[in-house]
Amino acid sequence: MRKHKTFGKGTNLSCILMAALLQDRGVDAQYVDLGDAISRDLPPALRQEIVSCDKRVPVMTSLFEGIPGGPNNAIGKSPIDLCAASVAAGVGAQELQIWAEVDGFFTVDPRRVPGARLIPSVTPSEATQLLSHSSKDIQAFAIEQAIRARIPVCIKNVLNPHGSGTMISLDDVIDAPSCIGTSSTLTAGCKDSVQKQSSFNFAPTSHSKRPTAITIKDRIMVLNVHSNKLTSAHGFLMYLFRVLDKWNLSVHSDPSSLPANVKLQLGNVLEPFPEEMLGKYDLVRVKLLYAALKKDEWLLAARNLKTLLKPGGYLFWSEIGAYGYASNPYSEAFHEWKRIESEAAVKLGRDPKCPVLLPYQFRQAGFEGVDEKVFVTLGRPDLINIITKMALFYMPQNLNGLLKLGVMSPDLTEGKVNSLVETVTKETENGVEIGTNFHWVWGQNLGSS
Repeated sequence: MRKHKTFGKGTNLSCILMAALLQDRGVDAQYVDLGDAISRDLPPALRQEIVSCDKRVPVMTSLFEGIPGGPNNAIGKSPIDLCAASVAAGVGAQELQIWAEVDGFFTVDPRRVPGARLIPSVTPSEATQLLSHSSKDIQAFAIEQAIRARIPVCIKNVLNPHGSGTMISLDDVIDAPSCIGTSSTLTAGCKDSVQKQSSFNFAPTSHSKRPTAITIKDRIMVLNVHSNKLTSAHGFLMYLFRVLDKWNLSVHSDPSSLPANVKLQLGNVLEPFPEEMLGKYDLVRVKLLYAALKKDEWLLAARNLKTLLKPGGYLFWSEIGAYGYASNPYSEAFHEWKRIESEAAVKLGRDPKCPVLLPYQFRQAGFEGVDEKVFVTLGRPDLINIITKMALFYMPQNLNGLLKLGVMSPDLTEGKVNSLVETVTKETENGVEIGTNFHWVWGQNLGSS
C-alpha cells in the first residue's frame, strides 16, 4: 500500500501546485484529493467532493492514484480520462471534454494518409470501433462511462486548443452541441457528418450510409492454440495469457470482447428473420452454404436474406460447389472422390450445379443489377497450396460422413475411403495440384425492404 501511495504523490503534488498557480493568477481554486472516493458509492461521493468546493474551481487528482491492484494496473497508464468521466457522471455535467494529443477522429490515420479529414461528430458505436483500432491517447472505457450517463464527449487537442475537435454524440443523428469555448464550425458540421450515404459503394442512394472512417491495424500475429486437457482448460488458458502478458502482447477480437456494435447470434436462412432485423442492413454477406442447402432451398434463402436489406442495400454471396474442383496432373483417385460426392449430393437433394445457378436465383428473388465473378484457382501459384490443403482437410470428413449416412452403399466402404485419402495425399506430396472455382454473386435491393 505504501509503495502505491508513493507512486501517487506525483499527481497530488502537481494538483497542489496547479491550485496554487491559479490562486496566484486570481482564480479561486481548491485542491481536491479523490484518492479515498473509490471506497464509497462513486457518483454521490464524487458529487459531494465537488459541491464542497462551492464556487471555487476544483483541481482534482486522478480518482484511482495509489490504489493497490486498481485500474492503473489493468489500464497500464494513469486513468485520468476515466476519472474525468466518473466525475462528469457524478455531477451530471452537460459535456465532458477530453484533452489529448490528437485533434479527434479522422477519416483515416493522418500519419499514413496526408489527405485525412477530421470527423466533426461520431456515434458512440463508431467511437468504440475507432478507439479499438486507433488512438491510444483516449480510453474507450472512459467514453463508455460518459455515454451511459447521457453526457456527450468532446475530444480536443492540447497542442491545438482552437481546433474544433470531434463530438461523440448520444444518438445516431443529433443536433450536436459545440465544444465549449471552441469554433462554431463543429456545430455546423455535425449534422452533415452523420447524414451519410452508402457503405457498400457500388451506387450510393439516399437511404444508405457511407463508412465513417477506415482503420488499419498492422503487425498482427495469429496464434492457433489447441489444448487436449479439457478438464483443466481454465488453467491452461491462465498460463497462456500469463505468457502473453510477460511479452506485453495484447489479445484482440475474441467473441467475448466484441465491439459494442457487433453481436453474434444464431439464425436460419430458410426461416423468416426476427422483425427487429428486417430492413436494417446496407450489406449482407453470405458464404459457403452449398453443403447446407437442398436444390429447392437456394431461392428461399435468397428471398429471406433480401428482407434484411435496406432499400439500396446489397446481398453479396461467395460460394463453391462440387463441380468446380480439378487436379493437375489428372488424379484418378481425386476425381473418384468428386464423383462420389456429386452422386451423393443428388441423393441428398442438393444441386451439384450450384452455385452456377445463383445469379438466376438472385433475379428470381427480385434483386437488381445482379452480377458475378468467378475465380479459377488451378494454376495460381499463390493459391494452389492453400486450396490443396483445404481439399485434403475436407476430403476425409466428407467421405466418412457419407459412409456414416450410408447414402452410397455398397459403393463406398471404409477401406475405399482410406485408400482414396491415402492416394490423393501421396499424389499431392509428389506434385499433384488441386484447384477449384470460387463464385462471387451480388445484387441490389431496389424495392422496399
